Amino acid sequence: MKSLSAFFALGFAASLTGAAFAPGSAAGVKAGPPEAPKNVRASDGTYSDRIHITWDPVSSASEYHVWRGTRYDGTDRINIASVGEPAYPDPEPAPASIYYYWIKAKNAEGTSAWSVVDFGYRNLSAPGSLSASDGTYTNRVQVAWSAVEGAEAYEVYRNTSSNAASATLLGAPAGTQYSDASATPGRAFYYWVKARSELTGGLVCTGAVSKVDSGWRAMEAPQNLSPSQGTFANMIRVSWSGVLGATGYEVWRNTNAAVGLAYKVADTTLTNCDDEGAMPGIVFHYWARAKSTKGPGPFSAPASGYCVSHTNPVPAVPGGVTASDGTYPDRVRVEWTAVYGASSYEVWRNVLDFLDKAEWVADVVGTRFEDFATADRVFYYYWIRAKNSAGVSGYSDSDSGYRISGPGPRPPVAASNVVNDYDGDRASELTFYGASDGSWNAMSASNAVTLDGVAWGGAEMTPAPGDYDGDRVSDLAAYHEASGTWYVRTAGGAVLFWGLSWGAPGYVPVRGDYDGDGRADFALYNSDQGQWCILSANGSLIAWLASFGGPGLNAVPGDYDGDGLFDLAVFDPALDNWYAMALDGRMIVWGLNWGNPGCVPVPGDYDGDGAADLAVYNTLAGYWYIRSVYGAGIAWEVNWGGSLFRPVCGDFDADGYADLAVYGEIGGAGCWYIKSLDGNIIAWNLPFGVPGSTVVGLAE
Repeated sequence: MKSLSAFFALGFAASLTGAAFAPGSAAGVKAGPPEAPKNVRASDGTYSDRIHITWDPVSSASEYHVWRGTRYDGTDRINIASVGEPAYPDPEPAPASIYYYWIKAKNAEGTSAWSVVDFGYRNLSAPGSLSASDGTYTNRVQVAWSAVEGAEAYEVYRNTSSNAASATLLGAPAGTQYSDASATPGRAFYYWVKARSELTGGLVCTGAVSKVDSGWRAMEAPQNLSPSQGTFANMIRVSWSGVLGATGYEVWRNTNAAVGLAYKVADTTLTNCDDEGAMPGIVFHYWARAKSTKGPGPFSAPASGYCVSHTNPVPAVPGGVTASDGTYPDRVRVEWTAVYGASSYEVWRNVLDFLDKAEWVADVVGTRFEDFATADRVFYYYWIRAKNSAGVSGYSDSDSGYRISGPGPRPPVAASNVVNDYDGDRASELTFYGASDGSWNAMSASNAVTLDGVAWGGAEMTPAPGDYDGDRVSDLAAYHEASGTWYVRTAGGAVLFWGLSWGAPGYVPVRGDYDGDGRADFALYNSDQGQWCILSANGSLIAWLASFGGPGLNAVPGDYDGDGLFDLAVFDPALDNWYAMALDGRMIVWGLNWGNPGCVPVPGDYDGDGAADLAVYNTLAGYWYIRSVYGAGIAWEVNWGGSLFRPVCGDFDADGYADLAVYGEIGGAGCWYIKSLDGNIIAWNLPFGVPGSTVVGLAE
């Protein structure tokens, strides 16, 4: 029998011992009931499908009664089996729970006293369906497995070989996923998982190890690619920053900025190479990518270089870029002003007004480009670069254009995720508003301060920033609900509106461009009455007492149908239902259930299609759930945050996609965690907070 000292300490030792005496037999004395069985042993986690009980045989016994309970004093014990042999496999107990066993022997003369009690428990099963991501993420290996009955936590192990015995414990999460951020990129690792649970008396039950699965973390693209420009007469020297986990690098080259047509010019283990095959007088475009035993990683951003010092200067940035707006049925015509010294021009294009995601489409000798590779009624944005043998200019300002093949409306303008952009770089900033003094503080995710204690507002005023003058830069706006007045100024200090009367008590501001003129409107929503009132920044009435919503329904601003106009949209936190209607009366969403208890809405365009998506954040567990209005799954149970954090709306890396951003105050200090849906970490534990201030853009 195992030691019960952990339980004797509770003062109940006496109750664990049954009678051990049986009268002997003598000549002429009738034999009595058998003795109580001795050495009762219940297995301690030996099996995951049962508890196995054994005891010493009693010579005069014809059968044995097995009793089980969940209390050491036997007050709840029940007879679970009668057997003829001194052993019994009990398959009924739940895993990782203590059970107590007693045995009685029986013969024709009667039944013995109780045996001494012994406890046992059934072990946890090995986790199944183990999977480790294979190059899916650049910042981690994501390990997942199926839940095990009775498990309170899971131990995750890792090794560089498939030997589980020498594996290292990484962590013990309570859920069925683990993010291994310590894995070296480009290298295979092997993972195992065990279920674990704590039992009564301080015992720990650890289950069998799972089957092994291997995974690896993808490498980053090389940064700081720098080809020489005229430094050497007979070669171009290309250098870049090293990539963690790389065993070597490839260098690719082309005479234009299309990587699909490039060819490899070097394999090296260094972070530089000399391209001696480059011809003088030609501008070459280069890319680098790291490689490992798992193959090559992504290409770097392109950079250009050339041989021989040139007397001609690098051309200036082109100006006067225009793209036709529905003029032609089969093409978009793009034109620009000629640049002195330019020998040709590069044309770049994107369906969103974001240069970071633009693609090269052509090299042109003149100052006109006919773009036939376009879809009907779709906005395209164009940028132009001038180049010659000395190099390539910077990018021009963008202009948008589209083609229309027949009668019909103009194409919709893609909705914008850019809120709190006070420097015009198309990236949202971390922004705070002082409710007591009306001070504004803002900082980019890269630590650049854009607003430093700028006073605009005051007590009882609500921040309502937006681009009210159409210059693609957010303006500071404060709304005074009691008087229904607005005060708006630019980030540079120019006053746009002072004491504009539009509002009343009970109406709260809702951001958005509801008429598609590229300017934020003065939009208000009254949840008690479910009414909207919207005034354009140019003074035109857009909506007056429009009914959509009601008590308990909160406004969730966004362009849910992608037509370039914000819609009337509300969320019911009691039922997790969404409702959205266009201003022309078209119903977009009605009673669509998306959320669960503890969720708050965080609307935004997470897939870059120009339409707002239905996104919720679970404030209890830190999970994100995102889908499009039309049912396409975008994210399911993505863990980013926790109970101490709240989500914040915005596109913090200027790529045209809404990001996962959370803010929390730990130990009195504010900190931010931001990442894109493709796994790129934008901010990790970034300290920025103003105690007592309101986080502008916080989802509630």
